[in-house]
Amino acid sequence: MKSFPLKSRLIFASFICLSVLSLVNWHQFSGFEKKLKKSTTDSFQLHIENLVDAISAQFYERYGDVQAFGLNEVFQSSNKEGMEKTLNSYVTLYGIYDAILFVDTNGKLIASNSVDSKGKKINIDVLKSKNFVNENWFKKSMKGITTDDATKGMVGTLVEDPSMDDITSAMYGDQRASNSFSALVKNSEGTVIGVITNRANLQWIEHEIFNGAQQLISKGHKLGEILVLSENKEIFVKQMLDGSPKKNVVNSLFKKEKNRDSNSENNDFIINSILKGDKFIDSLKWSISLRIPKEDVLGPINNDSFAFKISIFVISVISLLFLIFVNTRVSKFLIDLTSKFALVRSKNSDSENQLRMTSQKLAASGQEQAAAIQETVSALSEMSSMIAQTGQNIKLTQETSLVAQEKTDEGIKVMLRMEHTMKSIQRASDQIQSIATAIEEISAKTNLINDIVFKSQLLSFNASIEAARAGQQGRGFAVVAEEVGNLAEMSGEAALEIESLIKDCQIRVKETIDTIVSRIDDGAQVNQLAQSSFADIASRIKDINQQIQSIQEATQQQEIGIQQSNSAMKQMDLAAQQNSMAATKCFRMTDELKNDSNEFLSLIDSFTYYLTGNISSSSTAEVKKIVNSNNIQKLAPSLQKKQVNDHSVNEDSLESLAREILAKKSSVMSSVSAINDTQSRDEKLTNIDANDESFKKVC
Repeated sequence: MKSFPLKSRLIFASFICLSVLSLVNWHQFSGFEKKLKKSTTDSFQLHIENLVDAISAQFYERYGDVQAFGLNEVFQSSNKEGMEKTLNSYVTLYGIYDAILFVDTNGKLIASNSVDSKGKKINIDVLKSKNFVNENWFKKSMKGITTDDATKGMVGTLVEDPSMDDITSAMYGDQRASNSFSALVKNSEGTVIGVITNRANLQWIEHEIFNGAQQLISKGHKLGEILVLSENKEIFVKQMLDGSPKKNVVNSLFKKEKNRDSNSENNDFIINSILKGDKFIDSLKWSISLRIPKEDVLGPINNDSFAFKISIFVISVISLLFLIFVNTRVSKFLIDLTSKFALVRSKNSDSENQLRMTSQKLAASGQEQAAAIQETVSALSEMSSMIAQTGQNIKLTQETSLVAQEKTDEGIKVMLRMEHTMKSIQRASDQIQSIATAIEEISAKTNLINDIVFKSQLLSFNASIEAARAGQQGRGFAVVAEEVGNLAEMSGEAALEIESLIKDCQIRVKETIDTIVSRIDDGAQVNQLAQSSFADIASRIKDINQQIQSIQEATQQQEIGIQQSNSAMKQMDLAAQQNSMAATKCFRMTDELKNDSNEFLSLIDSFTYYLTGNISSSSTAEVKKIVNSNNIQKLAPSLQKKQVNDHSVNEDSLESLAREILAKKSSVMSSVSAINDTQSRDEKLTNIDANDESFKKVC
């Protein structure tokens, strides 16, 4: 296979894949076909089981009807007309009984219905002279032989298989088939008084079979038949799947079913089911048989299967042709692509040289940039240290200013206390003024005392004159008058002394008050001036504190700006180092890319030979040299072992080397892109010097 071109190998591989895929689809569809056929079989089986349930339910009703009829009290009387009327009502009401007979224990007819299910008169005279003692149903009933299944609660009724019925045929004048349900009739004491037999026509079975057939016809099955058979394989109901109305089946149908030949069984789809259930006597062994031509059942499935298989074959052929076409186009595309690779390689050579020169220049400029950034970082570090020292001095100044402000606040408090003291002195001055007023009042009282003293002296002098006139009798009065005069004189002298002291006190108090008032006025003015000065000082200190606070905030902002600038410079330094490393790596990888490109160019021609099995005229010599060379494995480290004798190159090795070259070229372009991104980031960091408010404050 390795001697064939890639195109032939791809076509062969596509053929194998399509074949495997077709076989898998074929197998899966075969399994699906089997499941579909089984599902169809299960559907028919379920349909038959539904028919079994329906017929069993009808059988259960017929089984119980005859015993229920026998319990009617009319049969315990001798009223034959009442019995006939009762039996007629049963026949017309149920519509499925052709005849209901009541005979005594000797087999003699006592009563029967005289009308059919539609109320028309029938001939019952033929039965009046007949004795039923030899009838099978009568003999078995009288012997207590019944068709029972005690486990299902069905006991006491004798059931006979459907057959040609002589009794109903004689009554109606034509051939009729029926199956009989017979039971003993007992009186109230439990004594057997007769046998009642219900001769049911086959409509109770035919009706259910007809409904089942109509359901199959509605589903599109219009061929086949449904049979109801006895234990001996006698057909007593047959319904064709042709939409025909149901009818009694007589004469020729009541015969044993012939064994079908192998061709008939091979051509028919047959489902048989025994009639059984909770409402049927299993010992009767009736059965239902559904027979439909296989073509009617499995024909659509077989047709679809054939169409699907044909479609798989057609699709496989079309897919193979399409793959051949695609492989041809892909091969042509790859050949054109290899030519374009060679052209692109020649164009990339100049780009590689320019990239090499650019990498060298970029590495040199990166080193210069790193040195400049280092110097800038050193200067910023010194500036940061100076700003930190300035911040410390500002902090000390702020503390001193706060102490001065505290002292100023204390001076203001002292001046306020002085003001309170001046006010106290003012109040004391007012009290002294009150004392001066009181002294003036005392002085006025002293003048009054002087007047009293003067008047007392005048009175004493007048009393002395009057005592002298009185002579001896006025001598004692003269002594008193003299003493009063002496006291008045002494009081006058004391009053003069007091008046002198009071005047002296008034002068001193006045002088003191004038001095105090003068000093209080001066102290108030000085206090106001001191308070004004301290308030001005406090205001100035507050302004200084605010300015110091502003300076401190500005210094903090400057410090933050310096830190940001320092961080930016470190990032620029790191970016410069990365630029230098990227440039060096880029320079190294350009050399590797150039070598790999040369190897890739050689491999393109080898791949062309590998793809088409031919070598283009423009590169025949070179490709032969590559193919026939013992050093073909040196084209790339990732090449696997080649088969030189077959002139082929492993496509996985070619793809691996191509990916390696593209990865290296992508790495170089990523490095260049990273360098460009770093330069763009450097420009953004440089723009911080002019735009950052913090850096403005630092400057």
